[in-house]
Amino acid sequence: MPVTHPNQLFTRDLKHLVDPKYSAAPVRSLRSVLAAGAITAVVGLGTLVLYLSGKPENVNNTLAVQQSGGPDAPQIATQNEHTGKALTELDPGPANTGPARVDDSRYSTASQTRKVGNEQILIEWRDYKIKSGDSLARIFKNHGLSAADALRVANHRDAGKIKMLIPGRQLRIGYDQDKQLRALSFELRSNRNLLVTFNRAGSLKFEEIQEEFDKRQNTVGMVIDSSLFKAGAKAGLNDKLILNLVRIFAWDVDFAKDLQQGDRFTVVYDELVDGGASKGAGDILAAQFIGRERELYAFRHVNNQGRAEYYDAKGQNLQGMFLRTPMKISRITSGFTKKRFHPVLMEWKEHNGVDYAAPRGTPILAVADGKVSFLGSKKGYGKTIVLRHGSRYSTLYAHMSSYKSKIQPGSRIKQGQIIGFVGKTGMASAPHLHYEFRIDGTYADPLGQKLPRANSVTEDQRDKFLARAQVLMEAMSRHNTIQLVHNQAG
Repeated sequence: MPVTHPNQLFTRDLKHLVDPKYSAAPVRSLRSVLAAGAITAVVGLGTLVLYLSGKPENVNNTLAVQQSGGPDAPQIATQNEHTGKALTELDPGPANTGPARVDDSRYSTASQTRKVGNEQILIEWRDYKIKSGDSLARIFKNHGLSAADALRVANHRDAGKIKMLIPGRQLRIGYDQDKQLRALSFELRSNRNLLVTFNRAGSLKFEEIQEEFDKRQNTVGMVIDSSLFKAGAKAGLNDKLILNLVRIFAWDVDFAKDLQQGDRFTVVYDELVDGGASKGAGDILAAQFIGRERELYAFRHVNNQGRAEYYDAKGQNLQGMFLRTPMKISRITSGFTKKRFHPVLMEWKEHNGVDYAAPRGTPILAVADGKVSFLGSKKGYGKTIVLRHGSRYSTLYAHMSSYKSKIQPGSRIKQGQIIGFVGKTGMASAPHLHYEFRIDGTYADPLGQKLPRANSVTEDQRDKFLARAQVLMEAMSRHNTIQLVHNQAG
């Protein structure tokens, strides 16, 4: 499969999009496996000799605790580079020489009344952001808490959603007025948490809750220089917000090809706040794109069906009935053409679709609402899904490594829903998605096809929408003016 150079203004490491369950594991040679085994055996023998020689202080603390067979013996699991350490990896680290000293400057605190068992108690929260390599026992130890409590949480039957500690997410530790541990709150998403409470009798309760955070409206601007993601990070936007921005303008801007140096974005979004502490970004309320030849606006609006969508300044829906691309981030390696050299068959053939290169395990999205009309192996296509969209349109997704669970022929699919994962099954020389678009059974170029837009703002909501859009447009205009004056003064 020929490789083209992507627009460097929209390059990004795709590891955070890849599902580790379907990603490719490195292939190790027999020689490397034997060498690793020999090294492990030598290290293990050396450790055993040290331990038997009466010098346990030189032995790794984890081994010593395991051999002691005590109630706090750690359970060791392998770290996953995408999601961090397993929750049950309770390696307490170096031997404890006394109460751990906690640097309070690293944590923010807030108080909240919570029901724990039959009590209403005031809980003081201490916030901690999980780092790569963290284990629950290590975090507990740094807060002067019991490793036995960490083990109880990790081994609880309801701990399934927090089996892995994911770097960057928040863990809140709650104390009562007697400084006793009474609650833990694990961040699942930006405003959804798993709450663990400890009652006086020592039993645990697990409860998934939707946090109602306050919102603070932020407006930021960025100029594309080296890349969209670097410009966004400099402006304070995380990857999630940038990907949402890409999705909003995806119908009008081909981010893989159209971005140029000097293009500008302005974004108005909700920041989630709890007691003055930021809890991450919420929804994008409005956005502006200024290129060399055009200026685009997007405004969030909840329609009569309760669905939030984005519209231009006139109330026209920015979203087409079909997504422009079937992946969040992609790189086109082969377009729709009547003559392409096939990298496997080594001959010139028609190419009736578009190839998107991506790592194995990258999620594949349905481009429109539809129904699964085919799921299975399809000769050179390998693992394939065909979706039917009404009476005229159909789409095909090929070379998958795996299908999304519970999807089967006849399943109803929503636009943007994950249907499978990138692979190289069938006649494929490297991991990629082959995507086809058909109208009345005839192949069509999905990139060059003019397709209908989704519904506009309804007449009964138009005045409300236009008034809100005007306020947000003025906020972006003020921000851009301030930035211009600041830059000129600098």
